[in-house]
Amino acid sequence: MTPSDPPERGRDDRTPDDRGSERGPGLEDGHVPPGVTQDHHPADAGDGFSVGPDDPDAAIDPADRLAGEVRVDDPEVERGRGGVWRQRWRRVERWFSEDPAELDPSPEARELRSAAFLSLAMTLVIVLTGSPSRMPAMTPLIALIGLVVPGMARNRWFWLALFSLFIVSPIARPWVQLDNHNWLQVYWLAAIVLSRFAVKPDATLRVSARFLIGFAFLFAVTWKLLAPEFITGAFFDFTFGTDRRLGDVAVTFGLQESGLTGSNQRLITAWRAPGTTPVAEAIELSPIIVAITPWLAWGTVLLEGAVAVTYLAPLPERWRWLRDATILLFVATTYPLAPVTGFGLLVLTMAVMVSQLKPRPRTVLYVAAVVFVSLTGERDTLLEWIEPFFGP
Repeated sequence: MTPSDPPERGRDDRTPDDRGSERGPGLEDGHVPPGVTQDHHPADAGDGFSVGPDDPDAAIDPADRLAGEVRVDDPEVERGRGGVWRQRWRRVERWFSEDPAELDPSPEARELRSAAFLSLAMTLVIVLTGSPSRMPAMTPLIALIGLVVPGMARNRWFWLALFSLFIVSPIARPWVQLDNHNWLQVYWLAAIVLSRFAVKPDATLRVSARFLIGFAFLFAVTWKLLAPEFITGAFFDFTFGTDRRLGDVAVTFGLQESGLTGSNQRLITAWRAPGTTPVAEAIELSPIIVAITPWLAWGTVLLEGAVAVTYLAPLPERWRWLRDATILLFVATTYPLAPVTGFGLLVLTMAVMVSQLKPRPRTVLYVAAVVFVSLTGERDTLLEWIEPFFGP
């Protein structure tokens, strides 16, 4: 093209210096205005300038511009676009649940959160369905809220409120009238509250659960060893002969005569009648039961002692499955005889927090154990069904 020819449409014959001088003052001789860094410039995508942190548009994602949604990190801009209410709502969300960005993404932390989720949910179910009588009516309602509102079960203030209501029950009912597992339930709720205020809530709760189970079984074994009537089997002799829960099992399997427990109970009732003088009179016992109760007593001591040792000892990781084995064996052998479902469910709730099995096997095993313990409450129906197969 000669100098006299007109310029072609779309062709720019200007030199880079000419184009730089037309951008405006301040860009010549390598000068960069505030808010712009060497690499990329909004006016020219190819000349080595970029938007810097001082540029108000730096916080806006290009994809959000295209979608018509602008996220601005500047508080002033945020406030001008209704961001004050958005920030307040975020504070409320953080108050009710943990910020996912603050959760540890490591596999160990995920395993802990999985165990805590199941354990806390089981705790709320126990409070909802098995609270002591005359407890404030609001307590089950709060437990239900913790089950249905996402993130609520991990909130420290929620558990503090639930614990505060739970311990109000002694006002209407003396502590001496509460069952043993209700005491343990208070300790467990206190451990949950304290763990929620810890730096590592789930890890703290796991340690608390391990020691609660370990010391509960240690004290139980200590009491049994210090009581001669338990070691000799006399405790089980009396219990099988006077307690329907054990007596019915013995009758079902042909170990005791039918009606023996009932006659012994009538004798004891007569002793306790007002205005009567107790007379020493021997209760009837089954010879078969008397022969097996010492073995039953020592078996109980050994099994509960194994639970105490495995939970209190600092086991290496490859042996920690023994904790699951001993507690599940205890549940499987104890509650068909003595269906104290409140204590059984509470022990399983703490044990699932301690368990370090993989999430799926842990959930299957402990949910099955919960169902098993719950069904022991319907044991009478099951015994009636199987009695023809084992009875005399």
